Amino acid sequence: MSVLDNAIRDQHVSVVSSEPPLITPPKLPPQQKPKPDPMQEFRNLPTQQKIAGGCMLAVIGVSVLLGIGAIFGSSDDPELDARVAAQMWLEKHAHDASSVEIVHTEGIRAKNTGEILFLVRFRAKNAFGAKVIGQKLFLIREGQVVSATDFPQ
Repeated sequence: MSVLDNAIRDQHVSVVSSEPPLITPPKLPPQQKPKPDPMQEFRNLPTQQKIAGGCMLAVIGVSVLLGIGAIFGSSDDPELDARVAAQMWLEKHAHDASSVEIVHTEGIRAKNTGEILFLVRFRAKNAFGAKVIGQKLFLIREGQVVSATDFPQ
């Protein structure tokens, strides 16, 4: 054997033998505990308690909504209430609610009954996506739409 072969052999033997490797393996992070599931406590409850809790939340939600409606439901201005009611009706019945734009309004209020005849001219997208102008005549009683009919322009 040549001297070069002996050097390669010696180096190979020395790397494989008792010397520590040149590349150390990466340190792994310590294992973390899994985060607790916030819904686990709810899942462990009996079904009757889940239903009772859901009913309680529904009652509280309806109570809050009714309270807010009583506070903000109507204003002292019946024309404003009529406009809001008409706009909500139009948005509910439009093909594209976000496209509804009120152009002009006129209202006639009956003194005895408190009803308002409210004429609304509006722009909105039709079923084909084109903007059209329409007119509706609304009968509004106590801030609610009683009837809505097309009104010729």
